[in-house]
Amino acid sequence: MKKFISLFVGGGLLTIASCTQAPSGNLTGVINGVESDSVIVAYAPMGQRGLIRDTVALKDKKIDFNLPDSTALMVSILELPKTLPDGNMRAMRMEAINFFRFPNEKVNVQAEFTETGLDYDITGTPLYDELKKTEKDHKPIEDQIKAAQSKFRKMQMEGTPDSILREEYNKMMPLFDSLNAYKMQYIKNNPGSIVSGFYFNTLPADSAIAFYEIITPEVKNGPFKEVIDNHMASANKQIAINKAKENIAVGKQAPDFTLTDINGKPFTLSSLYGKG
Repeated sequence: MKKFISLFVGGGLLTIASCTQAPSGNLTGVINGVESDSVIVAYAPMGQRGLIRDTVALKDKKIDFNLPDSTALMVSILELPKTLPDGNMRAMRMEAINFFRFPNEKVNVQAEFTETGLDYDITGTPLYDELKKTEKDHKPIEDQIKAAQSKFRKMQMEGTPDSILREEYNKMMPLFDSLNAYKMQYIKNNPGSIVSGFYFNTLPADSAIAFYEIITPEVKNGPFKEVIDNHMASANKQIAINKAKENIAVGKQAPDFTLTDINGKPFTLSSLYGKG
């Protein structure tokens, strides 16, 4: 981008052109509070494991980076720990800027790392722009959760006894319940929204099973398909584990299952009942 700068030289006006480089990446923005002036951008294809990590230098606190465009990504931005005078590095902070990014999207990040936590805002994509529209409905709860989590982490660092930490953790549960209730109501009212796909992946197992029938095929097979499929597989597994635990209760008959005898023939556990 060219900027024209006017200078008074010898009583006359001289106009010269100076070139400043405009952001060229699909991940741009401003990140304040980073001690080392660099961040780690970690990303992985949606629903898969195995992170790719890049160290990205900030210029005047600005990030300008190109994420791969071939697939949907889960992205995290973390502060690169500062190198201490003795050559060691500070412990890495737990806070991260987390977001989803789909092919051909340009994401803008506005963030600030502070002593007590991290505040950030994602804009520029259909998902996060839609979330922004409903911010007044969910941000107050999210802010309460963020404050409670920050307090909890501080108590951990101060060596607070486990019994008190458990009490503090239990105090957070109603906040998570309130946020889940909001998300479920949103899905009911907007079953075809990309935001519903985003919210679905945070629902508890029993809620996920029920709400899978509510979201539309467009959402099930849309940008969040792999994450939704993985979440459903995990939810079904958790439900099965819970049922198995119920059947193991004292005094209840053990669930039947089939084994193979020494002759290679199948037999069931129930066939042994009353024998011995």
